[in-house]
Amino acid sequence: MSLGTKVDGITGPQTLRGLKAIDRNQDTGNLFALQERARVAASGTSLVGRTFIIEAATTVVDFETLPMTEQQAALERQLTLDIASRLVGRLEAIGAGAVMLEGDAVEVNRADSLGASAVITVTADVSKSKDANGVATFYFGHENNADMNSPTGQKLAELIQGEVVARTGMLDCRSHARTWSSLKRLKTPKVHVVTGYLTNPSDLESLQDPYVRNAIADGIAAGLQRLYIREDKDPQTGTLSLEAIKALG
Repeated sequence: MSLGTKVDGITGPQTLRGLKAIDRNQDTGNLFALQERARVAASGTSLVGRTFIIEAATTVVDFETLPMTEQQAALERQLTLDIASRLVGRLEAIGAGAVMLEGDAVEVNRADSLGASAVITVTADVSKSKDANGVATFYFGHENNADMNSPTGQKLAELIQGEVVARTGMLDCRSHARTWSSLKRLKTPKVHVVTGYLTNPSDLESLQDPYVRNAIADGIAAGLQRLYIREDKDPQTGTLSLEAIKALG
């Protein structure tokens, strides 16, 4: 049960995948991290039947103070809601369940109550400097203490980061561990995706392009799928199509 498998008295493929994921020679990390890796490995490769929570726009649930003006907040909501809607459509098309929460409708514990596989928060950022630009992802962890990191959150953040950058050509601002309350309050792994800076002319132009928003949604969907693919079957970053994801179902 600690591997997230059903108790049926049979040592089947899921149980074997979960046991294989526990590296008994590993001398770092903690039991939680080992169990989390094992649960992912034991859950199979398909997204069919999984539930994902997709949140759009930065809210006070994520951060108590928002540096955005009302105009910037409205623009962020418009753009990120469009990306989130496209992502939900892709997930539903491949047989996954997707619940979208917008702005103040975000419910803190919804993911845990639904037994969701992951939470993706799609946002944009602002800066006093117009030079600040690029895509970044964030997951629960500590910059100076990797033992605190959520292994699933970290891997998913890195996969999404690589996929979005490869498909959009936007600046790679990398994935980062943070102890933000919005990331640690859930048992469900959560990734905060910053899709660009509204205060940077180039990023804003990109985000206003529907083809770029499509590419971001594709990248997030591909990252979610790659989280569950065996390493020896994992495709090159930027190449996994929606049709290929459907075939895995």
